Amino acid sequence: RRTKDDPARAADAALYLDMFDKWFRGQTKANWDDPTGTTWKNPFMDDMEWNVITMLNLYENHPDKTDANAQEYLSTAKQVWDDWIWTEWSDLAGGGILWSKSEAPSKNACSNGPGSVIACKLSMLLDNQADKDKYLEQAKKIYWWQRSVLYDATSGQVYDNINAQGNISTVSLTYNQGTVLGTAHLL
Repeated sequence: RRTKDDPARAADAALYLDMFDKWFRGQTKANWDDPTGTTWKNPFMDDMEWNVITMLNLYENHPDKTDANAQEYLSTAKQVWDDWIWTEWSDLAGGGILWSKSEAPSKNACSNGPGSVIACKLSMLLDNQADKDKYLEQAKKIYWWQRSVLYDATSGQVYDNINAQGNISTVSLTYNQGTVLGTAHLL
């Protein structure tokens, strides 16, 4: 495995540039919520978040950050986060990002864990200090909300969700664990 600073990593990434762009141009066509295939918008925050994380990874691994495609990956990730995901943070259930606009209101680990990863990555990847600070604050806000509401300090488990009535589902799904630990590492 190559380190982030290894010059050969950029050469490896160049091999995948065509695949990066094909995914980016084609994925919106697979968005079941948009029959026109022209938007990344989706009623499920976690679906959009996995796409945004992929865009940030594409940008981060692109050998030329000034390339138009690389810049588009980053700007689209930022736009989807700012316009469609972060806007779903509310004080319902003490904070957190809503899981879905089409389901009963709940704040889920699967929409908050990836969200905190995104905010951390945006803070690290953007050049403007005000943006860096804004996204770092968002990452901390999500992370500490999740730690205080969905994390069991005794077992180390991250619970699935809290609903609008304040009831916590103590189901502990594997895919909810890693993003909280990943955020702790990034912070």
